[in-house]
Amino acid sequence: MPQTIESRHNNAFASNSLIARGVSADSKELLKKAQQSFDVFLGSSEVIRDYSLTFRRNTETNSGEMIISKAFNDTLVEIGNLLTWQDGWNGYDIPAPRLSAIMHATSWISKFYYLVTGLDWISPNVTAGSQGEIVFEWWRGVKKLTVYISNRNAEYVQVWGPDINTDMNDGDAEPIETCRMLWVWLRT
Repeated sequence: MPQTIESRHNNAFASNSLIARGVSADSKELLKKAQQSFDVFLGSSEVIRDYSLTFRRNTETNSGEMIISKAFNDTLVEIGNLLTWQDGWNGYDIPAPRLSAIMHATSWISKFYYLVTGLDWISPNVTAGSQGEIVFEWWRGVKKLTVYISNRNAEYVQVWGPDINTDMNDGDAEPIETCRMLWVWLRT
């Protein structure tokens, strides 16, 4: 015989203790790693020297607060959404974006954002590549900047025309000076 549930509290049939609250352990671990990555990023002397105005200390909690734009927050959300992509996400037999690549991409894009924050942020297209890497793409007129982020490195491709010998360039996108040069190139 079926059992019925009677409620004494506004017809609520679920106990508060049964309702999931907060974030999952996986989300907490991802957030912890992202915060650690950000702390390492801020700990480098070059960052402190060049970008101290984009980070402030909350005197009430003695913790750091990131000051970010809605556009950049949307970029971070897009990166986080890559965690939901499964193997074969594009209809072919390719791997899902790797967690290590997502973590590195979050760190890299944060560094990049804080580098160019005073230079009018353009949100990139965020997607995954065929090897589980993360791909950022920006366009401005005929210029295209693509950055491929794996778990260990970041590489860029600049395109400003159709000729692969004279209208394209590539290289390591990790050094801050390279990041600065890429953004200035894209924006001018």
